[in-house]
Amino acid sequence: MKGKRLGAAALTLLVFLAGCGDDGGETTNASGSGATGGTTTTAPPEKCTQATVGGNVTMAVYSETRGLDPTVSTGSGATGGTEMSAIYDTVMQWDYKTGAYVPRLAESLTPSADFVTWTLKLKSGIKFGNGDPFNVKAVIASIDRHKDPATKSAHRNNAEYVKSMRAIDDLTMEFTLTSGWADFPYVLTDEPGMVPNPAVITALGAAEFNKAPKGAGVGPYEFGEFKVGESLTLKAKTDYWGGPVCIQELKFVALNSAQASYDSVKAGNIEMAFIDDAKVLAQIRADKADVHSDLVGGQGVLINNGVRNSVTPFTDIKLRQAMLAALDVKALDQRITNGTGLATSALFPEKSIFASGVPGPTYDQAKARQLVNEAKASGFNGNVRILCPATQSDQALAVKTALDAVGFNVTHEIANTSGDLIQKVITDANYDLACWSVQLFEAAPFVKLDRFFRSTSAANRNGYKSTEMDAALDELRLAKDVAATKVAVGKIQTILNQTGSHATIRAGETSIVSAKKLRGLTFNAETMVYFDKAFIKN
Repeated sequence: MKGKRLGAAALTLLVFLAGCGDDGGETTNASGSGATGGTTTTAPPEKCTQATVGGNVTMAVYSETRGLDPTVSTGSGATGGTEMSAIYDTVMQWDYKTGAYVPRLAESLTPSADFVTWTLKLKSGIKFGNGDPFNVKAVIASIDRHKDPATKSAHRNNAEYVKSMRAIDDLTMEFTLTSGWADFPYVLTDEPGMVPNPAVITALGAAEFNKAPKGAGVGPYEFGEFKVGESLTLKAKTDYWGGPVCIQELKFVALNSAQASYDSVKAGNIEMAFIDDAKVLAQIRADKADVHSDLVGGQGVLINNGVRNSVTPFTDIKLRQAMLAALDVKALDQRITNGTGLATSALFPEKSIFASGVPGPTYDQAKARQLVNEAKASGFNGNVRILCPATQSDQALAVKTALDAVGFNVTHEIANTSGDLIQKVITDANYDLACWSVQLFEAAPFVKLDRFFRSTSAANRNGYKSTEMDAALDELRLAKDVAATKVAVGKIQTILNQTGSHATIRAGETSIVSAKKLRGLTFNAETMVYFDKAFIKN
């Protein structure tokens, strides 16, 4: 890798100094590895100017967002993060060139020596779409909304590390955390840092705000039209605080598959697409198309350990251990990606900067069969369900084949839409197994691990509870450099191997492929895209 992840002291200095870092995430290397394990193949950096204003862009997304309220959408580049960044912008940004955080709406963000207190100063002169001034009261309201159990925010557990907030003046505030957290800026790169106007939320009401948040953001685009199941359209602002906005209209559509999305880019029918398919990414690279990719660990199968006391056979630890022992990750990768993926049972693959050296669960079919037989002797009938979208039918079939071979009787239940999958996993807890990844990006691994495996996390999807895991997560939160992070990750991996709470079968890459005429895209963590500097080069 050309870069290296910064230690906490260097991170602090960079965050403090980078007062003009609104475009800090631009990727400039032609084919090298970024500091965070992703790769980018794009043209040299160029930016929108008044002379290049004009043109529209259509992007194929991974799945349609559940809404445009940052507490409703599950976020990331896959599910609404890019769309909402265009509307609200973000307080901070993850910079792929340096592996550090840089300000966007912020002027600076500086911590105390123990990383418990953080002082945020916002840029001046920024206004919401309805003309109201952007200030720290709105930031405080945003964090409070994510902390509120009523919103059911996916970021609630991360926001709850904010113990208190204090406004110093209109543009300056202080966060006090429950304990030290070196990666706290990450929270402000994600949905809690996509700050809506509280007055607009009140005026519209929660339901209408989620569907049509006109005037609620400070980003380069204003809400246009949201046709659920069809498209979302955003319109460029003429008074964006960051300068001219070149692309006049953004349209987001969900196509049938990653292959259909890439084919549409190649045919010139759309300008860009989100790709989460190793086979398609191999085609993109063979075609030498422009692509930005992020390394993502923890991809695999969510195991219901008994979330909210749901009825599932996997409350039995023997069956969870049998599940892990039954999975030959190399064979699964051949079936799912034709061998183009990164087969691993560990949370982080070997190429990750956070690879701990502790291996994941070991394939042992005889052990798996023995454990299933022991469970059957105690009354288990062998029947389990795996819930997967039709787009992941290859994965569902591969896992089913592996489990059936050791004595399970697996039924594939198809989730017709991402909303259907979310409803059954998050809302209803009505699943045994599900195609649902932890999605461990190279930026701030604590965020997702804490969200998925903390006993008290509101976003714990599988009902996993372990005081030993909670202690390991606390150690990870306090890790101030890569070495300390890897030690904590190793402890977490060891616990997961023993308790079988999640089945990792591979790492992957989430990618943005774009037409060569589309220039100036910049990127945030979790494969989110910014369009404020983008333009079409004729």
